[in-house]
Amino acid sequence: MAVRYFCLLFLFTFTFTLCAQPPATGIGIGIDIESIGRPPVDLFSVGDGLPDLTAVSVSSSPDGHVWVGTMRGLARFNGLRFVSTELPGTGRSKMITSVLALSENEVWAARADDGVFRWNGQQWQNFAPSKDFPGTDVRRLRAFDSPQGRRIFATTDAGVVAEFNGKQWIARTLPAQLAGQQIFDVLLLPANNPAQEILYVASYGAGLYQCIGNSACTSIAIAGEPRFFEISSLRSIVEPDGSTSIWAGSYAGGVARLQNGIWQRFTQESGALTGNNVHDLEVIPLPGGLSEIWVAARNGLSRFRNGQWLRYENKDSLTNRRIRSLALAHNAQGQTQLWAGTDEGIARL
Repeated sequence: MAVRYFCLLFLFTFTFTLCAQPPATGIGIGIDIESIGRPPVDLFSVGDGLPDLTAVSVSSSPDGHVWVGTMRGLARFNGLRFVSTELPGTGRSKMITSVLALSENEVWAARADDGVFRWNGQQWQNFAPSKDFPGTDVRRLRAFDSPQGRRIFATTDAGVVAEFNGKQWIARTLPAQLAGQQIFDVLLLPANNPAQEILYVASYGAGLYQCIGNSACTSIAIAGEPRFFEISSLRSIVEPDGSTSIWAGSYAGGVARLQNGIWQRFTQESGALTGNNVHDLEVIPLPGGLSEIWVAARNGLSRFRNGQWLRYENKDSLTNRRIRSLALAHNAQGQTQLWAGTDEGIARL
């Protein structure tokens, strides 16, 4: 059974620590009222059906189906526990490097050294590496809505960004500097005119690149310390002023936000994060059209909302856990949930 942790008394279990930024950053100060009586954290392990404790990737479809990729296979949550799902073929590894759930009848999964798989509600189809897919080890699967329809991308550990055109995977043209680099993530800012859309490419070692339409991609420098060129995750948020900000997580560099042409850095040293080794970012919509962003790090979770940072720490059940992946979901009542994949199972907040 899942282990459930309840918040009993504010003085003993108020697990979000308010982290005030230096005045120059403009980050506000306040008390997170929601966390005083926040809902419990449910932890699921192999006893709850997970194929392995290490949850590498987690994804939830809009219709509420949650899928988890682990070191030893794929599993789907049935509302009570996880049920393992076998992908076709043998494969040299059972590790699921990424999972992308779009609906009950469309799920994508990537298995180490084995290309990409697609579930159509009845069976799995394999896009074999170097045959049906222009790469081998897939690092991340992403989907974006655009005026041209849904866009699905995959990144690899060998410098490939591919897009699925409805029938086949097509590799994007990238600069020579990204050849052979691990591409950890992509972010698409769509436009009515495809020539104006922006694709951000996050690499491990070569930093961040921006590709506008079919134009050549250019490198984007993110200044400050610690270093910020091992970029793990990308997200975007519509800010209160109506502008769109770009958020980037980095191994060793914490988090950076690009808003109105200016980069702002957030680190453990500034009090914002539980650690500077960031694995994933997730955006959760709030009432009024606003959003908050969650940060999964090697040392736990942090959250940015309404101009202030809050950290999970002290006696919380996720303290000091490596959080590898995050996914927004909704339960049967339509309530927002956050799933967090860790090295010790998966947590539902």
